[in-house]
Amino acid sequence: MKKRPGQFLHPQAFGEHGRNHDHEKPRQHGTHHDECAQNAQDAVLHTAPVLEKLAAFYGDKLAVYKVNVDNDIDLARQFNVVSIPSLFLLKDGEVVNSTMGFQNLEALKNFVESGL
Repeated sequence: MKKRPGQFLHPQAFGEHGRNHDHEKPRQHGTHHDECAQNAQDAVLHTAPVLEKLAAFYGDKLAVYKVNVDNDIDLARQFNVVSIPSLFLLKDGEVVNSTMGFQNLEALKNFVESGL
């Protein structure tokens, strides 16, 4: 499976023996996985207060929703969430921009402005 711009490779893209047949790189397991999980959790914890500031800054112009992807797997699949935090900017029900990982307040303002 070739990766196209804007497309994420899903775990299903990996064949038997944990290899991506396009690039033949092994999957990451063990302590690296644990470190990645901790980094993602830290990013989520740091993102929450920034999102609160962003919501306060934009007021009624922006609605911010938090979804626990462990509890709402169908929604996570619908948006192809492959990393947390994942942020999606929707306008008229359509995704107009998305980003992953921790973003500071200025970066998130630019993110929102891209879709207003």
